[in-house]
Amino acid sequence: MGAADESETPSSRTDLGGEASREQAPTAAKHEAKPSTLHRAGTWLGWIAAILGVILCGSSIWVLNTFGQISFQQMIANIPGLGGEGAGADPAFIRSFIIEAVAIPLALLTGAALIYYTWVRRNPPKNFVARHSRFLAGTTSLVLFATGTFSASSAMGLPSYIRGIVTNTSISDYYKEPVITSTPDDPKNLVLIYLESMDDDFGSAEYMGEDLLASLHESTSNWDSLPNLTMSPYYGYTMGGVVTSQCGIPPKPAEGMVMTEAAPQANNGIGDGLATYMPGATCLGDVLKEAGYTNVYMGGAPESFASKGTFLNTHGFDTVLGYDHWKSIGETQFSGWGLSDQRLFENAKEEVRSLHDSASPFTLSMITLDNHAPIEDFGYCPDTTGSLEKNTVKCQSQIVADFIDYMDEEGILDDTMVVVMADHQAFTTAEIAEYKRSLSWTAQQQLPLFNAMWSPDGVELARTEGTQAHLYPTILEALGFGVEDHRAGMGVSLLIPESEVSDPTILNLSFDDLANLYNSSSTDLYKELWE
Repeated sequence: MGAADESETPSSRTDLGGEASREQAPTAAKHEAKPSTLHRAGTWLGWIAAILGVILCGSSIWVLNTFGQISFQQMIANIPGLGGEGAGADPAFIRSFIIEAVAIPLALLTGAALIYYTWVRRNPPKNFVARHSRFLAGTTSLVLFATGTFSASSAMGLPSYIRGIVTNTSISDYYKEPVITSTPDDPKNLVLIYLESMDDDFGSAEYMGEDLLASLHESTSNWDSLPNLTMSPYYGYTMGGVVTSQCGIPPKPAEGMVMTEAAPQANNGIGDGLATYMPGATCLGDVLKEAGYTNVYMGGAPESFASKGTFLNTHGFDTVLGYDHWKSIGETQFSGWGLSDQRLFENAKEEVRSLHDSASPFTLSMITLDNHAPIEDFGYCPDTTGSLEKNTVKCQSQIVADFIDYMDEEGILDDTMVVVMADHQAFTTAEIAEYKRSLSWTAQQQLPLFNAMWSPDGVELARTEGTQAHLYPTILEALGFGVEDHRAGMGVSLLIPESEVSDPTILNLSFDDLANLYNSSSTDLYKELWE
């Protein structure tokens, strides 16, 4: 019996031990299955990295498809939330960005994640992918984030921007505050017209099939022009062209790069949230205002676009008429960008007539927008080319030519200088700009902008090439102002041969050196200009 008891005891203990182990196993398994805090944090970080990665990838593709490669300066000045907020950006742009850069990438990521986790759950743990699912998911998230960061930085010119931060080159090495040595006894008026995205090659039958600028060429046939006027490297956007041509330097914030010290709740664009725009610079409007000119600006877009109104008000303009004004007087012909060019120039005829009838010299500055992508079909441009973009360029040429002819017929050109120029090149993504897509970035940057200059005294340009910075002293001298050393900002008057200009100037720089200069932070200069 005792033996029997002894023989049963081990068996009983074994059964009990096994039973106890079985009872404890589910509890242990349940404890092990519960995600740790570190695991949960890793999962969240992985999802955040993946989401940011696909959005950055989508954004870079959207930028390249919409604009082509842009500069970081251009993005800061124009992208909504970085200076473009409230700027009247076409709703189609915003919709396309939300769909193409955000919604589609997130949908693809969500779909891929669902397929992946469904497959992992249906496969036994012995499968390699299932056993290493966490590692593979984390690695995928990091790869997506790295790919998105690289593609976005390349599409938006971040590497070049960083090079500008670390370079020792500064615009201050070539900058000269304009010194006016004399003013004209009988001052001429000035009409300054910026054409949106207007390549000189749009007048080439070889590239366009016909001269799309035929009307402008006819109306300016006896004017002078610079055969190779180029936009400022890295500043191929409207305010880049406007500020450079009127101040002789590109627009940069006080820190020289990235952002200004904007007011609370303001966007971080150049000058956004500030009461003044580079107040330390002496620009074209400042000189003309000091000489007794009445300065008026007319444009179809909101004055808030890239702080354009702040710039003009800071630098001598008495009246700034934009989107809000046209709405207030009952204009109805608007696109997402602003008032149509047709209505802008009809209003401009009345304005220039009124200004000319006044006793004081005047400046009338305008910017077109019909050619700004995405293009609005207002219905007043006949389809003669089979392309909305070509029709629009051709129509814009006719509208501006009609305005020039009006001034000629009214006798306004008898005492008025007129400068017509592109604000910047057309984006390479535009159908009309297909001809330059095969060119390198350097070659694209050096393609000429449309320009034409008239003066009742004649305009004889002494050089054949230059950037928009040279227009500032050129306009002053053509109006009859004496400018010390023929220099203003970085610009050197185009009325003077290079041989007569004293160094240092940007005339001796190669394109690469000039591009590096424009891209430099130049904080030593811009901190002073913003004070």
